[in-house]
Amino acid sequence: MTATEIHGYKINQEIQIGLLARQVMDDQQLAHHQKTEIIYAAKMLVKKAGNYAYDNYLLHGSDNRGIMQDRDLEPEKTNKTPEVINYTSNHYLSLQRNPEVIAYVKEQINTFGLGCGSSMMSGGRNELHCAIERRFCNLLGKEDALLFPTGFTTNMGILSLVRKGDLVLFDKECHASMLEGMKTSDASKTQPFIHNDVKDLEQKLIQNGNYNNVFVLVESVYSMSGTECPIKEIVTLKKKYGFTLIGDEAHSFGFYGKDGAGYFSEKGFIDDIDIFMTTFSKATAATGGVACSSRGVASTLPLIAKSYLFQASMTPMASAAVLKSLEIITGDPSHRKRLWKNTIFFRSCLNKLGFDTKDSRSPIVPVYISDYAKLIQLNQRLQSRGVYSVPIIFPAVKKEEGRIRFNVTAGHTENDLLETIEILSQEGTRLGII
Repeated sequence: MTATEIHGYKINQEIQIGLLARQVMDDQQLAHHQKTEIIYAAKMLVKKAGNYAYDNYLLHGSDNRGIMQDRDLEPEKTNKTPEVINYTSNHYLSLQRNPEVIAYVKEQINTFGLGCGSSMMSGGRNELHCAIERRFCNLLGKEDALLFPTGFTTNMGILSLVRKGDLVLFDKECHASMLEGMKTSDASKTQPFIHNDVKDLEQKLIQNGNYNNVFVLVESVYSMSGTECPIKEIVTLKKKYGFTLIGDEAHSFGFYGKDGAGYFSEKGFIDDIDIFMTTFSKATAATGGVACSSRGVASTLPLIAKSYLFQASMTPMASAAVLKSLEIITGDPSHRKRLWKNTIFFRSCLNKLGFDTKDSRSPIVPVYISDYAKLIQLNQRLQSRGVYSVPIIFPAVKKEEGRIRFNVTAGHTENDLLETIEILSQEGTRLGII
């Protein structure tokens, strides 16, 4: 095993680089340049052994198949890589390659140009933005909607509503964008509750009874586990304790519910979500985000949310892609049906083989592998055999809860899925995972 020492840290090819990075950055005895030197050396050592998957990308961008490349190498020097089946994309409905969407975007560029020139509050709004906002209000039955340039900054903007004297309770698996939003808010206290544990949430509501306002943050479907929110039970608590409920529907909007209106709508609780958000980088195959709420909230956010006030508006290209995607999502259920058919088939095959997918229900299909070395080995073997996925490791998840996440899409063919299942079966058996 190749190993070395730099600035007092021993590193080898199998080191957990996420854990190392945290330890090194928190080491107060090291200078900044020493910290970054250690992390770079560790990354290159792990990468040389084929155990670092995060510099890989598809040569021509997101698609269900493509040529995998390494960002540190020029494409013409790395044509050894075969075509891979891609499971890293969040474009669940595969609309990023839809001819109608692409044609509409090209058409709208001629009218709206390439950029918006400024933030929404400084004249950067256009009619595409307004059309998207109206569509969301009509689809969800909300009074108003606001667009943000990214889903990440949508959550950060929403949490500007939290002020001194307020409490935020959040599911432990909530998005990093929510965590960052809480850090930059003026909340007097933020506290996680056990993932999808309604009893733990109620206990924390009881324990924290002396705050001006209480905000509870949940997701419809959690991105790291593919599990669904127990929204019925959480709404019951809301009616009992009177908190403000913020629902993140990034990984379910577009393929749950009637007309793709989402998981909360499908379950009949969209009216109980005080502030709904989703990102446009998933089912709608672009970038940006939207917050849907009362008129009061929508009037307040532009005045206090820095990510709305000072960030350039969504580009016309992204806006046009979202608008056409929404038209397809609400008018053509075939994409949703194909996605769910693929999802059910893929997960059931993995479960029959003995892979641990825990409580996942959505098109996010995680394969849990607690042994870090086996997790990295399996992912390396998958990529070498034409299956592109990435391992989810600490700090994204707990050290003992590592997994490989497969994002199933409507664009995956039956042959794609069967080929992947066969490779997983062979390599999982060789490594003693199944």
